[in-house]
Amino acid sequence: MSLEVIVISFIVSFFAGIAGIKYIRFREDQIRKKIEEIDSHQEFVEKLSKGNTKLLRSSLTLIFICFFLLFIVVALLLMIHFFNPPLLLRSIIYGLCLGGLGTGAGVCFYFARAIIQSNDLRSTKAKLHEKREKLESKIT
Repeated sequence: MSLEVIVISFIVSFFAGIAGIKYIRFREDQIRKKIEEIDSHQEFVEKLSKGNTKLLRSSLTLIFICFFLLFIVVALLLMIHFFNPPLLLRSIIYGLCLGGLGTGAGVCFYFARAIIQSNDLRSTKAKLHEKREKLESKIT
């Protein structure tokens, strides 16, 4: 083997090692974020099951925001129907409508799921704890 091949293989191995280390750190950070999300979701469900007034108010506020998004979507679609705007504007409005409906549906689904999970708090906490343990075992 020539010196050139050895140097190139050393450099490639060095950069591959750095890339591997960065990937492992990135993966651990992603797992830690998921663990934080599980913890915050568990806290949210616990507060919701206890009937935390502030949390219920914020939930209702978000539900009304979803209704507001729905009304905006309906108004935009009616505007398209009655005023017949140019094709580009119509496409933009359809995109905004889809985005608004998707956002509203996602928020409503998240809160509905949390409310349903708060009915059976023990099993929900057990499932979240199990998910947390699986993620923690991936880190170590």
